[in-house]
Amino acid sequence: MRGAVNGNAPVARVARVRLDPASGHARQEELPLDAEFPRIDPRRTGRRYRHVYLAERVDAPLGRPLFASVTRLDVDTGRVQRHRYGAGVLAEEHVFVPRPGSAREGEGWLIGSALDLQRGRLLCSVFDAEHLADGPIAQGHLERVMPMGLHASFIRRT
Repeated sequence: MRGAVNGNAPVARVARVRLDPASGHARQEELPLDAEFPRIDPRRTGRRYRHVYLAERVDAPLGRPLFASVTRLDVDTGRVQRHRYGAGVLAEEHVFVPRPGSAREGEGWLIGSALDLQRGRLLCSVFDAEHLADGPIAQGHLERVMPMGLHASFIRRT
């Protein structure tokens, strides 16, 4: 919680597994990012998807468990779009929330937290999921730091 590193942290890799129900075979491929906490648009669960949202380790020295960006990977083209939080900020898992009334994959928001180690506060950010590089469309902070590990789901009640 203080940003101290004890030993070398392993490099995290994300893999995608493709299942072929007709043949009964599975194929695993490693995605080209040092990242964790992959999320997809929940409307695509169990179906083909194109975009994966991740916390990514960018520009951090090896052995440092610092996910400094939130990233959108297009698994079809390999294109990456990211928002770098900056030095001394640890990005956590961000959750995709679909825009009400939309059926198009990726149309919605990415909501998540990041620990600002330099200022000793927790950032809460909302991004337009299709334009991560533009930065947060809304951001607030808590003066007190919560334990790391915000894992959430958003369910719309009708």
